[in-house]
Amino acid sequence: MAKRSNTLFTKTLRGVKWSYVTTISNASMQIGYTAIMARLVDPYSFGLVAMSGAVMKLGSYFAQLGMGPAIVQKETIDTNDIRVTFTTSFFLGLIFSLLMWLLAPLALHIFQNDDVIPVLRMMGITFILGGFSSTSINLLRRDLNFKTLSKIEISSYVIGYIIVGISLGYLGYGVWGLVFASISQSVSLAILAYLAKRHNVLFLFKWNKYRSLLSYGSRISVISFFEYLGNNLDTFLIARYFGAQNLGFYNRAYLLIKLPTNQINRSFSKVIFPVFSRLQNQIERLKKAYLSSLTIMLGVLFPFCFGISVASKQIVLVLLGDQWGKSIPLLQLLALAVPFSIMSHYGGLICDATANLSKKMYFQIGYVLFTVIAFFLVKDLGLIAFAYAIIIGFILKNIVFMHLVGKILNVSLREFMQVYYPAFYHSIFVGSSIFIVTELVNRYELPLIVAFLAQAFTGIIVLFLLIFIFPRNQIRIVYGYYAHNFEILKKKKIPFLNRLQSF
Repeated sequence: MAKRSNTLFTKTLRGVKWSYVTTISNASMQIGYTAIMARLVDPYSFGLVAMSGAVMKLGSYFAQLGMGPAIVQKETIDTNDIRVTFTTSFFLGLIFSLLMWLLAPLALHIFQNDDVIPVLRMMGITFILGGFSSTSINLLRRDLNFKTLSKIEISSYVIGYIIVGISLGYLGYGVWGLVFASISQSVSLAILAYLAKRHNVLFLFKWNKYRSLLSYGSRISVISFFEYLGNNLDTFLIARYFGAQNLGFYNRAYLLIKLPTNQINRSFSKVIFPVFSRLQNQIERLKKAYLSSLTIMLGVLFPFCFGISVASKQIVLVLLGDQWGKSIPLLQLLALAVPFSIMSHYGGLICDATANLSKKMYFQIGYVLFTVIAFFLVKDLGLIAFAYAIIIGFILKNIVFMHLVGKILNVSLREFMQVYYPAFYHSIFVGSSIFIVTELVNRYELPLIVAFLAQAFTGIIVLFLLIFIFPRNQIRIVYGYYAHNFEILKKKKIPFLNRLQSF
């Protein structure tokens, strides 16, 4: 058991390392891409892409029927499972691509904007590409081969967005520059993923071979659909009642906070989900992995988001430009909502890994209903009021998932509070430090870019000190848990890791 534990942890460490190589690279490129394209493409075009993106996400949850997560979660797989996954993903991708072409005009009834129709039809091509690449990507994920995935994702992003997207934006293609950038990235991802993880591409149409994967995968798809509604209802409602331009302001504000946090969270969660799945029958080890993961993740993301809220004015004006001023108050509020959304996401991963899906589905339905009701209660007060409603919704959703995970893993309220404590502690110090620096910069009327760089440098330094030099007891306990339970840390000749063994 000890040897197996060390092997799993070694793979996890490598997976996290390479996953964050992807995160840092993609986040840097996305920030640069967004900053450049915001100056080349108008807010209306971004609003159109946001509309089509919301519809595309809706289709994506049913275009693969959850076969990717199913093949990762299943304890053992064989060639038939791989063929079933590929067959399902490929043909559903083809079907949904055709449906998107035929049904795109119906989007007029949702968004009251016919400019979105050709965008949707063109974006539908990505369903076919996603269906082709899904099996290879999830097999790499199952193997915890995140080094290869990292190289694939970075390469596809450079080709699709940096080369194709910026070139078309500079040439004045407007919204189509954004569209073809996305398609180019999907083409590159599909080709590179299959070259890295080749598998049997013969179709399989024997129903008895589908039963076990579809049983799990179909439930994941239904739950993902309600998650999608919860995450994208704001886009649909704002587009319909406030128009494409206001959606552009809202979407860019949300992007500025979700882009880095989702990259950090996605990189970690796509590694930790296979680990959670392997520990699904070892509740005590799964509980420790869950709590330690949350302690570190929230200890970083809470102060990160709080710092962005404090520095929202400089972030928007430097990265997007003067024409995006309406995004500033939205970013201030949305940054405070995201950490609670991320914590509930990890509760959802526990439900997925342990196949506790029914209650998760009911909770997602409840959150969707809350979002709809909240929007119509505050819509006459404007987007700012709706942003407040989103904060409240995420907090309530997080409380519900804490209750559910508490039952599954026998986690007490006190243990949850120990997870939150360092996150709030870090947030106070980081936010206060950035606020003080901002006031000093404003007093001396230094250039905007100087204020932005001073805020970023201050936030990074303070957070680094809090996590690595002066960690709270809860953080020390997590370090000690890893140091004492996995030999790999003891064998590493790294002063910092050696010092952790004393905790």
